[in-house]
Amino acid sequence: MILVANENIPNAKEDLPMYSSEKGQGRDIIRGIELLNELSGLEYFLNIGYADSFFEYWLLTPGISSKRLTSKMIEPVSDQKIENILVIGAGKGGELVLLNELTKAKIVGIEPSTNNITQAKRLIKDEGKDEEIKVIQGIAEELPFPDGSFSCVYSCEAAFHFDDKRTFIKEAHRVLKNKGSLIIGDITKKPRPSQNDIFQNYKNMLNADEFFTREMYLDIIEDTFNRKPKIEDITDKNIKHLAHGSKLLLCIFEYLDKLPLLKMKIDKCLKKRGIDQSTFLENIKITKLSYEKSMVEYLKIVCVK
Repeated sequence: MILVANENIPNAKEDLPMYSSEKGQGRDIIRGIELLNELSGLEYFLNIGYADSFFEYWLLTPGISSKRLTSKMIEPVSDQKIENILVIGAGKGGELVLLNELTKAKIVGIEPSTNNITQAKRLIKDEGKDEEIKVIQGIAEELPFPDGSFSCVYSCEAAFHFDDKRTFIKEAHRVLKNKGSLIIGDITKKPRPSQNDIFQNYKNMLNADEFFTREMYLDIIEDTFNRKPKIEDITDKNIKHLAHGSKLLLCIFEYLDKLPLLKMKIDKCLKKRGIDQSTFLENIKITKLSYEKSMVEYLKIVCVK
């Protein structure tokens, strides 16, 4: 039987804050990625993706490379017989369905956004997974489950939105079974004092609450789990490709006036999603600079209780 809390728990309120990336400056980047994913037929996925090369990353389209990232993240438990997985930051449900297919485990998703939950439940129903996947409203810092409930706690590209990552790690540890695995995929900071203004723009673009450094994750996880986590840097498999793609997009936009048919198609796509072109281009520049200036890295973090 799948372990899921009562949906009338205190955490499940309609006034819970949405992920900050759904608001403000980061909105246009999110809508842009959503558009690319929709064109690939994978509109329920929304992560930075994973691929060995730039051409593979972009020829596969963001949606398919998003699936590859999920497969990469869940590798530590993919050959184990695990009962259930708690996904913190369930999004629109695409990752929940894929994790169920990859592991055959029961899946419970926690998500603060009412809009995302509605879309996730629709997808789960359409896929005929109602008995295997549940999604409820809640936040990472107050997990509504008893101690030792899950074989795996999984969170990919959500932690930089959490108000208190230290409490999130402690809550993840609490709800894990003994020998259960914590798996985190997160964008982390590599601060450079002379580039704080660029980094602040990057943070504003994603409407992130706080970026951890590699050292911060090491310290809090080792303190909570009494062991060091395994950390793998996969920046060259996603952020690097995204930055190079951003550079290419900037070149394309620079010459759009000379390519009227392409300009018309791009304008139509941006308008369909309600994307402001100037803000979108500014965010693309920030994405490119964040990699070129070595300000951020993408880490896969795994620790066993």
